Amino acid sequence: MSDEQTPELAVTREPAAPAGRPTPMMSSHRSSQTAPRRRRTAQVCVAALALAAVALAGCGNQDSTTVKDANAPAAPAAVPAASGKVTGLGMVMDSGDGTTICLGPIGESYPPSCAGTPLSGWDWKRVEGFEDISGVKFGMFAVTGTWDGTTLTVTDPPVSAALYDPAPDPGYVRTVATRCETPAEGWAVSDPATANANALERANAVAAKQPGYVSAWTDQFAEVSIPDHPTDPDPDMGDDGAVGPLPLVLNVLVDGDVEAATAAVQKVWGGALCVTAPEHQQGDLETVAAELGHLPGADSAVAQNDRVVVTCLFDDGSLQAYADDAYGKDVVIISPALRPLDATG
Repeated sequence: MSDEQTPELAVTREPAAPAGRPTPMMSSHRSSQTAPRRRRTAQVCVAALALAAVALAGCGNQDSTTVKDANAPAAPAAVPAASGKVTGLGMVMDSGDGTTICLGPIGESYPPSCAGTPLSGWDWKRVEGFEDISGVKFGMFAVTGTWDGTTLTVTDPPVSAALYDPAPDPGYVRTVATRCETPAEGWAVSDPATANANALERANAVAAKQPGYVSAWTDQFAEVSIPDHPTDPDPDMGDDGAVGPLPLVLNVLVDGDVEAATAAVQKVWGGALCVTAPEHQQGDLETVAAELGHLPGADSAVAQNDRVVVTCLFDDGSLQAYADDAYGKDVVIISPALRPLDATG
């Protein structure tokens, strides 16, 4: 996965319409839509603010048939190697059996534990900021090196996680991307007094009560203009420091009346708002997640924000290409832990 070497993982938005031949995932979803449902899928984009990510609730047809394209090529059989240097942020650990880097989940024990990836060329004498507990050395570092598909070999001086400032992960940017087209005049806050953190909580609560509510999240990477406003537009905010309008887009998914949900959220929200109907069936997404959880190097595969997000060790583009062929464009987002050096900032 070359996050920036492959179009699928670029920071730019993916096209809304699937490219190429229809896959079973697309076909089953289209055939299950009634005429009124199609009318509801028209995107509604208005001014309002961003919201914290909310867990995905169930929606859509749960008894869908297979969603994988039978004509898609076979999935890659192994984690691919990288053609150049890569960087990964994780916990470097050595319990006496060799040094590894934990790029996935980490146990909460102390010292911590994980199923680490082999790390070659590491020298504890040349780094600072790690702990040594009961003979176990561990610390969080950004490590740059070469990747052969199984082992990360250190080539550059490691950087302590406390000092590391990476560029936004393109996979994450795609995951939270706003589903609506940008308005002609651009995204903007219309009411600064109801576009702050307090208003965001209220908008979240209102959105969750809408019929057919699926999920809500914020896009912090969209460009949102903020009009002039008082120094403290919401005196009730207290001393938490979040008194100003938030330059984010709040995305809400409802498998129901989009216009009614938009109007309800607008009553408490004055920032950038995008309310849409889901493009995929929840049952289909869960099926895809279960299948892709077995991809080489995959740590997790979950249905999130009307997509399936797969976190993995590394992808040279072949994993994303397979997912696009098997399930359709912009259904699956492959998000690797190891990113090309020139893509990490």
